[in-house]
Amino acid sequence: MIIRAGYNIAFHCFQETPIILMLSVHPSRRQHVVIARQEVMRRLYASKRYSLFQIGQVVKRDHTTVAHTVCRKRWHRPQ
Repeated sequence: MIIRAGYNIAFHCFQETPIILMLSVHPSRRQHVVIARQEVMRRLYASKRYSLFQIGQVVKRDHTTVAHTVCRKRWHRPQ
């Protein structure tokens, strides 16, 4: 399936359902994916439900990369 820029993909499920998506991104768009991955890391960290190690497993990065991302812009887990 080709997904053009600006489109949203939505799945409607009757209950919370984990979904893994595999995307192939054109090299000219890779920076946008990096920014999105960083936002995912920050939101998962802010949720207080996942450790740095668990977030790293989700985004396929080492936990030290996650720690660097969530702390880089003075992003701290809410109390």
